[in-house]
Amino acid sequence: MTPCTLWGKDVLIDLKTCLSDEEIAAMDDIMPNMQHGWFKGTDNHWLNYRKFMPPDGQKPKGVLIYQHGIMDHCGVGYKLKDGTTTNYALLGKSLIEEGFAFYVLDMRGHGFSEGLRHYVPDYSVNVNDFDNFSRFVDSSEFSGQDIPLYLGGHSYGGTICLHVSRMWQNDTSKKPNGYRGSLLVAPAIIGTLPAAPVVFVLRYILAPLIPTRTPFFMPNPVSADRIWNNQEVTEHPMFLRTKKINFDGSGRPMRLGTAVSLLAALEDVRDKVIPGFKVPFCVCHGTADDATPISGTDLLDEKSNTPASDKSINKEEGKYHDLLSDVDRQETVSILLNWMNSRLDKDPFN
Repeated sequence: MTPCTLWGKDVLIDLKTCLSDEEIAAMDDIMPNMQHGWFKGTDNHWLNYRKFMPPDGQKPKGVLIYQHGIMDHCGVGYKLKDGTTTNYALLGKSLIEEGFAFYVLDMRGHGFSEGLRHYVPDYSVNVNDFDNFSRFVDSSEFSGQDIPLYLGGHSYGGTICLHVSRMWQNDTSKKPNGYRGSLLVAPAIIGTLPAAPVVFVLRYILAPLIPTRTPFFMPNPVSADRIWNNQEVTEHPMFLRTKKINFDGSGRPMRLGTAVSLLAALEDVRDKVIPGFKVPFCVCHGTADDATPISGTDLLDEKSNTPASDKSINKEEGKYHDLLSDVDRQETVSILLNWMNSRLDKDPFN
């Protein structure tokens, strides 16, 4: 870890896996009305976040607080040849044009947040950070406004979102007054795992001994060409650069401790979160998603207690895992925006 100053904060970052100032500027330039901020997470780690605000000082009509997926980061976005953008650049632009604010957090060890690169010591760290960050946004950024507030997440970020949503359902004193529901994009509920004996050895024998290591034989059940379905994205210079230096590690084998933490998070979301879950939600999931199979969304639909009128299940035919980089990504964005707009005045807890 190397001491450095980013956006006015002295932090410890693994610079070997970090972008240059010029590359950071290029990444940020395609994200309109965006500013960086810092939040103190678990174990006093500084966590970076991006916030997008509506133009011309317009008061937001609501706010979406979002968590990226594992080995990902909150700066993902590419400007394509036709001038359109993808991922959080697209989602941020679309939200602020619709009058919403958008906050997206770099989880510990990801993006520009402090912590060992792409290491999750325990999924509860991510749950607590996202819970505390979401309440920080509500109480500090929109104090006293009871602004309509939505949680959201992609992949493992969707898992974390479900955990926090259930936490707020169980203890309504923790939730912001304006909380309206959660948006889930390809949520990780059921994972793609290697054979059971392999999982046993990795989880109970190797991970306790070398949790931060990624052994050369570490399985990677989902190949990268089954995550992205847009060749212009996978050939984009920024995509290739962030993958090369491991700033973005999505699609690669994980550290042992990270893999075990994810496995526990998914088990608990199936066993402890979804049964009895009543929170309104909107989910978008590709039918050809090999990373987080759509059977997880089916389980959420079947086993949760959220009324039919309070949930929106959207199965996007033939699409892969990264819906926000897909050729038809605007379809996903429109589904999310329409659901948020439809629930601005609906308080599910009153």
